[in-house]
Amino acid sequence: MLELIALVFLRLSRIYQIERLAIGGQEQTQEGVLRTHEAIAAAIEAGDSDLARDRMRRHLEAPAT
Repeated sequence: MLELIALVFLRLSRIYQIERLAIGGQEQTQEGVLRTHEAIAAAIEAGDSDLARDRMRRHLEAPAT
């Protein structure tokens, strides 16, 4: 649980860095994040906790660029 919380904090700090990107880069990043969130939600709705966990972990560990 602590690892997940730490990953969330790391991800939030990386999201803050998005503000440094150009407008087009921001839009691309936001679209990618939205697609990722939708994929995580779809796995949760399908009841596939392993897939949801894997997608969330990859999302949190991904660079924010």
